[in-house]
Amino acid sequence: PQDESRRNKKAKQLGAGSAHTRGAPHLVARHHFKRAYYSEFRRDMPNAAKHWQSCYSNLRELLKCVVSPVVEAERSKVPLAEVKRVADFVNIKVTRGVFNSGKPVEAFDCFRRHTRLFRPLVLSPVALRTEQQGGDPTGAAAAAAGLVHWGWLCKQYHAFAKLLEGPLASTSYGGRSRPQYGELGYYYQAAASCALERRKCAEKLCTVFPPDGGSETLIDGRPWRQVAAGLGVNPEASVAHDSAAVIELLTKAYEEFKKRHTSRMIIFLAAQMAEEYFYSKNFEMGASPCTAAPVARASGASRLARAAAPRPLSYRFLLPP
Repeated sequence: PQDESRRNKKAKQLGAGSAHTRGAPHLVARHHFKRAYYSEFRRDMPNAAKHWQSCYSNLRELLKCVVSPVVEAERSKVPLAEVKRVADFVNIKVTRGVFNSGKPVEAFDCFRRHTRLFRPLVLSPVALRTEQQGGDPTGAAAAAAGLVHWGWLCKQYHAFAKLLEGPLASTSYGGRSRPQYGELGYYYQAAASCALERRKCAEKLCTVFPPDGGSETLIDGRPWRQVAAGLGVNPEASVAHDSAAVIELLTKAYEEFKKRHTSRMIIFLAAQMAEEYFYSKNFEMGASPCTAAPVARASGASRLARAAAPRPLSYRFLLPP
């Protein structure tokens, strides 16, 4: 309708200066997304980078309207999964652009802010209230949402690690040493941590719905498999598959830290690999990472033995603030 078109045009014009307009960070974000895309098409990379960053800033404002609006009447109807899907794409564009402009430390900070922003957002506020009020007695909806969320976050870390593996591996840091967050193995290990959380959610979901993994479970009114497919996440609840993903990512992290001769991280990762092999009942392989880890002192050997001893699988690698 013509009236709606006029309202949208006005919101975009006002939004060019501020995201706090009446109507709409989602329209302003879409506007900058299109301008960034067309700028890339014209090979105007500086202008594209500017619009990608503006798009992400407006996505953050939209996320506030979705998760914690000032008043309930201002809550956006845009699904949380849709914000995640677009933020995933735009964040990669922004970080790659910052890398290409010769600011690697800024790119690491940008990615860390992105993951810190989305890490706690497993459930939308409406679904969270429903769960707290006892509307999800089996916990299936929370498990399905967790499975999708941790799979999506794992994909983020894995994609960033792949970004560092490519042409950006030889990035210069302006004469300074590589920062802590510049270690490739760090992102593979963080991805493994997210894959572990996904495996726990898959285990719970398959316990509640053994035959099909709760295919009819809904996330914000949509089947969880459909939401997972939209986010580019494997839409299957498979404990074995997720356990294999944990081991694969830990192995990559182990190999990266082994290249740098970082003994503490090698021992730490070896213990984590042993625990996951122990969980999957592959005891022969569980012994191999422990025996292969370099130990310089007898005290180190006893520490490794204690780390590899069977205990509850409760480890988690959290990014510090």
